[in-house]
Amino acid sequence: MSGADEAARLAAFRRPPPLTIGEALASANPIGAIWTRLGRVPVHVPLTAQERLFKQVAGFHADAGNGGLHQALTNSSGDDAGVVAAFVRDWCRLELAGVFEDLARLFADGVIPTDRDVREPLVWAMPRDPGLDPFDDLDARYHALTFGAESDAMDVGLVAFVTRHQDAFVHLATC
Repeated sequence: MSGADEAARLAAFRRPPPLTIGEALASANPIGAIWTRLGRVPVHVPLTAQERLFKQVAGFHADAGNGGLHQALTNSSGDDAGVVAAFVRDWCRLELAGVFEDLARLFADGVIPTDRDVREPLVWAMPRDPGLDPFDDLDARYHALTFGAESDAMDVGLVAFVTRHQDAFVHLATC
């Protein structure tokens, strides 16, 4: 890749061109196209409820993809774990909902705390030894269902959600 090509790619990443929701959905990476543009909306501009939900789910998914469910729960994206679990129940495969049900069972009353200051010490107190770490199995199942060669359950759910709520995604052309 030439220096000019690399500079053009970097410029497009920093300031992606506006897209219609139809163009985003038809792109090679609709989740990335939408995520990138919503991430560029100024913080003082309120997103629609559907755009906020998309960002919560996609952000948690990106965090879990980067460092596993353990990382997602110990970062601020873990604040949205309950919202993500509800989204998964409504829009994704049942097997993925089962991962979130089992994840919630790791916490008192089967509820993942939304407050990071409460949740993080609980997560760090869980066993980390191989064979005892409850995240080993959960991460394996999550990744097989969401990043595996045979499944992209979260992306399918996100695209279905966006497709159903296209009119609510109003900020893709204004970033």
